[in-house]
Amino acid sequence: MRKKVVCFIATICLLLSLFSVPAFASSYQTAHGSAFANFCQCTTINTTWIYLSNITDYPVDVTITFYNNDGTLITDDGSASTGLLKCSSGGSIISNYSDNNSDSSITFTMDGHNTCNLSFGDSSTSKSGYGVIQWTQENSSVSTALVGSSVWIRSDSLYARTALLINGGMPF
Repeated sequence: MRKKVVCFIATICLLLSLFSVPAFASSYQTAHGSAFANFCQCTTINTTWIYLSNITDYPVDVTITFYNNDGTLITDDGSASTGLLKCSSGGSIISNYSDNNSDSSITFTMDGHNTCNLSFGDSSTSKSGYGVIQWTQENSSVSTALVGSSVWIRSDSLYARTALLINGGMPF
């Protein structure tokens, strides 16, 4: 009788281990996160800069959606170096850049352990609102990938800077 009980328990353990393998295999999925840039403003004399750093080893896909105060989506001209929305990376860490999308303002892929800055403003436009920053990383189990801040810069004779930490300065 004891042998039958041991065989029964061994069979149950074997079956449980077989059915739990898919759970371990699926632990690497598309990781994602998001945060708000709660103040974005540009006028003829000021610009908002957003600095983002990818703190992971691998590329992340970033989507930033800017909204006017009235809730309408802000899009641009499709170029990383002209128009209202600009991106500077100091190197080749940004790929797949687009700032003329129907459902977001900016999308790009950012290499691991790199930083980029995005400017919101030009000398001919006045806009004010907020931004939503989202990221995804395929086949990953990370829970955070980006850390960032936004800086409001006034460029007239009353030169001023105001820095705001995105997500309280914590990775998201």
